[in-house]
Amino acid sequence: MARREIIVAFASTTSRARWNVRLDVDTSQSPGVVCAGGQPDALPTTDRYRHHSLGASCAIVSTRVTPASTEATRCTWCGDDNLYVRYHDDEWGVPVHDDAALFELLTLEGAQAGLSWLTVLRRREGYRRVFENFDAEKVARLDAARVEAIMLDPGVIRHRQKIDSVVTNARAILELRARQEHASFADYVWALASTGADGPTSAAVMHRQLVRDGFKFVGPTICLSFMQASGMRNDHAPDCFRFDEIEASPTPLDEGRGRATRRIDDEL
Repeated sequence: MARREIIVAFASTTSRARWNVRLDVDTSQSPGVVCAGGQPDALPTTDRYRHHSLGASCAIVSTRVTPASTEATRCTWCGDDNLYVRYHDDEWGVPVHDDAALFELLTLEGAQAGLSWLTVLRRREGYRRVFENFDAEKVARLDAARVEAIMLDPGVIRHRQKIDSVVTNARAILELRARQEHASFADYVWALASTGADGPTSAAVMHRQLVRDGFKFVGPTICLSFMQASGMRNDHAPDCFRFDEIEASPTPLDEGRGRATRRIDDEL
């Protein structure tokens, strides 16, 4: 049986959210049969799929076939770890315009300082759990007792300054909203990313402004990685199969993207 993975882009019919779901397709049949849990099934429908956290009905926006691992040329940094490869294929470099998803990425990039990205990626669910799915208003209200409890949680990187910075940054986001100089945190960071002739220059500009606005753990290297991960730059290798896909994508899978790919297996 010929098998291919297919990425289906869904859009909520009741909100602006979009997200990806990875499906396994039997391409020996026409037009193709989705194999969920090892059993052939019909192609996805709006009745079958409901976003687990938004609780919203959804409709298919578009699909793309992902080359089999033996056929694909990828950026070399993702290696062959399955979690890392899926993050590279489904998320890295895809434009993100959701405030919570961007807050999450900024936090995880800061947590990575001195560590590997895979170490942090394996703890992403832990970060989402302890930091209220990166709802800035809720994180900003975390008190000293909650922070101490987080410091004891093995699901996160237990580094005092890094943990404290998440609460500090949540409060900085709320301060930005209160000033109403930008429509959203997303508009704010995307505007910063548009400055400078190259990635390092833009990252330096972003770093300086974030620090002025009260953010912590936002050095230039962290800012550059944040820009790359959130699609502000397409820094996939030119021969990586995702480079052209992202360049050619007419509809970036942005709002809610980072929040919906985290439990793909639960949705199948």
